[in-house]
Amino acid sequence: MKQFKSMVFSDENDIYMALHSNKSKVSEPELRTLAFSRGVVYPSKLGRDELIDNISDLPFSYSQLQRLTNRLTPKVNRDQYSVKRIYGKFDFTELPDVINKVRAARPRTIGTEHIKHQASIGQFFIEVEYTEFDFTKGKFQQKRRHAGYIQFISHDETFTSIRYTFTPRIESILQEILAEYKLIKDVNIDITNVDLSSVVSPQLRNEFIDKLLTVNKDFIFLGLDKVRVSKVETISDEGSKPKKIGVVDDIVDSLDQDLMDEDGKLAESDHLSDKDVDKDVDKDHYISDASFIGKGLSDCEQVEDLCRSGFYMSRIKWHSKVKFLKDNPVVSFELAFHEKYIGKTLKFRILGKTTTDADTGLVVKSPVDGADFDQVIAKLEELLFSSHDQVMKNLGDSDDLVQQEAS
Repeated sequence: MKQFKSMVFSDENDIYMALHSNKSKVSEPELRTLAFSRGVVYPSKLGRDELIDNISDLPFSYSQLQRLTNRLTPKVNRDQYSVKRIYGKFDFTELPDVINKVRAARPRTIGTEHIKHQASIGQFFIEVEYTEFDFTKGKFQQKRRHAGYIQFISHDETFTSIRYTFTPRIESILQEILAEYKLIKDVNIDITNVDLSSVVSPQLRNEFIDKLLTVNKDFIFLGLDKVRVSKVETISDEGSKPKKIGVVDDIVDSLDQDLMDEDGKLAESDHLSDKDVDKDVDKDHYISDASFIGKGLSDCEQVEDLCRSGFYMSRIKWHSKVKFLKDNPVVSFELAFHEKYIGKTLKFRILGKTTTDADTGLVVKSPVDGADFDQVIAKLEELLFSSHDQVMKNLGDSDDLVQQEAS
């Protein structure tokens, strides 16, 4: 008979490696605070390395190890969003039962997953928190805690907006909620995505981007700072390739892959991936993506040449003057397709705003939050769907159409 529960032990080397792993999260003041919480005060002449040597020799209880792990693995929210729309009537009163059934049916994977919900007039809010593990990192940095939300907003009985934090996990939870709703209500609701996977023509795909950057009454386009062009593929092209089996990492697949990792080195995923190089193509050279960073990219010859030869703008970063906000600030945006070659699964970020102080003339940078964020994302959603609708209308008038998968 088993008398003791299984236990995981950490030795002083594990603590030593964890404290050394990240200078920004475990700085010298942080180390002294950690020691002081244990009732230990070290001389001021000791540097960071000597502090780590001494602290790693101390005994650590489970709660102390948990605090250290939480410090090294903060909750991740990259403020990366996506949108969908449901046309017709959508009954919020059914969502609590739907969510309970989805929560009970979710697989018990490694880590935790918390799905909570609350309703208000005309809105239904779902908060999602979950944990994943990256076993390529040290013992105390393996845990990745993520947070996000799914928000349903009713526009009378015309349509319902779905705005949500985009990660593959939250996307899958949303898909399960919508599928379960269809089963409970026994209805076939019309869910619309910003999806270019049915579009063969690079010109039509680029038309979607062009319409986002056109000056209108809400946004005055000022400049394009970053462009990634990708080779156009369709659902049929994607389906003919062998499927790669692997775990999708929400961090690796984040919108901003150009950021440096915590240690100041380029993340491994920023180099060529299996998808970036087609090993089955019998050519000396094969380009699937090209990225450009600079100014005046909306008129860049190299970008235009690639777009004429089978590429489309699968990711852009731009800034516009926002006319409906106080002081008409310049707001920066970034948008990309998660499945970049087939133009599917849109995701975007609202990076921040810049204003000029009227008295001092100083440029002030600040995040877009609160009521300003609600206004900007609502207007951006409107622009995304109107641009997409126009492209799909033009697509219907042309022969550039492929069979689209059922969503």
